[in-house]
Amino acid sequence: MSDNYYDLKGRDLYRWTGNTDQYYSVRRLMLAEGPAAGMNLIEITTVSGIRALFNESRALDLYELHYRGINLGFSSKNGLAGPARSWVTPGEFQRTWPAGMLATCGLRNTGPDGEDTDGYHPLHGRIGQTAADRVSIDVDEDNMLIILRGRVRESALFGHNLTMNRTITIDINRSMIKYSDVISNNSSEAEPVFLLYHMNFGYPFLSPALKVKYPQGVTVPRTAEAAAGLEQYDQISEPVDGKPEQVFFHLPVDRTPDLDKALTLSDYPEANSEADRASVQLDNEQLNIRASISWDWSKLPVLTQWKSMKSGDYALGIEPGNTLIRGRLTELELDSVPVVEGFEKMEANFDLRLEVNK
Repeated sequence: MSDNYYDLKGRDLYRWTGNTDQYYSVRRLMLAEGPAAGMNLIEITTVSGIRALFNESRALDLYELHYRGINLGFSSKNGLAGPARSWVTPGEFQRTWPAGMLATCGLRNTGPDGEDTDGYHPLHGRIGQTAADRVSIDVDEDNMLIILRGRVRESALFGHNLTMNRTITIDINRSMIKYSDVISNNSSEAEPVFLLYHMNFGYPFLSPALKVKYPQGVTVPRTAEAAAGLEQYDQISEPVDGKPEQVFFHLPVDRTPDLDKALTLSDYPEANSEADRASVQLDNEQLNIRASISWDWSKLPVLTQWKSMKSGDYALGIEPGNTLIRGRLTELELDSVPVVEGFEKMEANFDLRLEVNK
C-alpha cells in the first residue's frame, strides 16, 4: 500500500471507501436552459484537485478547468451555446464562440474566414463547433486513469471526408490531462489539414501575478499593434479599457521568418525530431499554481500567443498549431499546410499538467 494517503491505486482505494466518488467522480450532464440547452458535458473531479467540464457537443473540448478550487480558463461573454451549422456565417464566430480552456480549431481552416471554390470557410474552421459521437468513458483504476474517447467528423457530399478520433487521458493522482488526436483522411484525394489547439487562460489564474516562460526561439509580432508591444509580450497587465488584442508567434528557429512566405518544417533544421518537445510554463505566484503545456515541435511547429488585456475580454491564449493562422486561402497559396494523402492519417497531441508551485 502507498505511504501517500492520496496516491492510491486499485484495491487499496477500496480499503478506504466503498464509493470511489469520494476520490474521483465522472458524471455526464445535460444542460437545461438558455442557448446551451441540450448540450452534453462530462464532469470529472479528482483527488489531486481537478474539476473539469468536457463538452461532448463541441468536439470534446475542455470548457471549464478548476484546480484546487481556482478557475484557470477563459470563458467569453457569450457563454455556452449549442453548436448549429447555421451559425457558420460571417461574423457569427465573435457572437457565439464560448472560448473555454480548450477550443480546437481546424480542420480545414485556421485564422481569418474566406471563400474559395469549395465554399465558405469560417474563422478557425468548423471542427470546434461540431458534436462528437462514439463517446465513451473508461476508468483504469490499476493506473488511476480516466479515459474519454470520441470521434468528430468534417465532411461534404462529393467532397472531403475527415475524422478526428480523440482520446483524452486524465491522471487522477497526478493532475495531468493529455489530448491525443488521430486525424484520418477517409477520401481518395489528398487533403490539407489545419490544426490549432486554442488554449485560453483567464482570471483569477490570469493576472499580473502570472509569470509565463515560453520556449526558446524567435518571437514574431503578427500586427503593428503587436509590434508596438513586442518588448512586453510576456508581461501580464491589469485589464485595460479598450485595449486592442495582440498576437505573437513563437518559432523554434534562430532567425525571423518572412510571414508573407511559406513556412514549412524545412525552416526548422534543429527542431524536426520526434523527441523535440516544446513547453510553456505558467506560474501564478500568489495562487501558488503552476500550469505546464507541452507538445511536439515536429507536429505543431508554430506557437501562437493571443494576448488580450482588454477589460471584459481579459485572456491569454497559448496555441500550438501547424500554420501561421493566415487563413485557408493564403496558406494554400503559399503551400504551407501539412497535406494528408488519401486514406492516410496524421497525429498530434499535447499535455496539460497542473501542480502546486512551492
